Amino acid sequence: MSSLRPSFAERDAFRELLSTSYADGRLDDEQFRARQELVEKATTIDDLLVVADGLPLDGIELPRVARPAAAPARRRRLRPEVFAGSALTAAVLGFTFAGGFGPLGGDDDAVAHEVGANPDDNSAPEPLMLLEPGGMSEQIALLKSRHYDRIESISIYPDRLYVEALVPGDDSRVDQITIDEDGMTAEPSGTLSESGEVFGLDAVAYSVLPDAVAQAPTLIGSAGTVSYVDIEVDDGRPTIRVFVDGDDYGQGSGYVTWSADGQQLLRVVR
Repeated sequence: MSSLRPSFAERDAFRELLSTSYADGRLDDEQFRARQELVEKATTIDDLLVVADGLPLDGIELPRVARPAAAPARRRRLRPEVFAGSALTAAVLGFTFAGGFGPLGGDDDAVAHEVGANPDDNSAPEPLMLLEPGGMSEQIALLKSRHYDRIESISIYPDRLYVEALVPGDDSRVDQITIDEDGMTAEPSGTLSESGEVFGLDAVAYSVLPDAVAQAPTLIGSAGTVSYVDIEVDDGRPTIRVFVDGDDYGQGSGYVTWSADGQQLLRVVR
């Protein structure tokens, strides 16, 4: 995931993708116009990636930075109904159609899942459940234990976590950290982006993530599935952005942005 601003060439590549997909009949008039508007309004590479949701990329020369690297190939689609048990009935969502959506809730004391395999257990490691209640607690503690506390971005999939963080004790070099069922790995990822914006791990209320995931399709008006969650700085403050996949033609795709504490709904992009 990237919070870099798109270049002229990158924006043109997505315009070409939309034009080709429209000519092939993959987008109707309304979808084509809506996605064109998203391309022009996009402020980051991540914003542009929403435009490409559900469209074939073969034969389209998209810039390398605009392609999700390994994460999309490894992610498991997450259906919103998985979270029906996390106190998210219509009465608990904190909204009515007349009054809008209320703040998100969460249980900070929920049981977390252990990171990595038990060395005394020969069975296969259990997959992480990062977007369920308590799913992030152990992962945040692990990052802190390795002194990663200046974060550029966090991308959360149901069973794995990708973090771009400043190397401890360094103000420019960035590590890319992966946490999955096999444990944690870190490797150099270059230098901090031009914006230089980072946030502390404690600046985000991770306990609200299950509610954010469960509410996102309804807010977008979609029957689609949540694919991943991004946490990064937007307009000087960390935000939680939930991405929803639509159908094969991109209908129902979009994202929802919440404040880092889950108390304020900031943006809904359809």
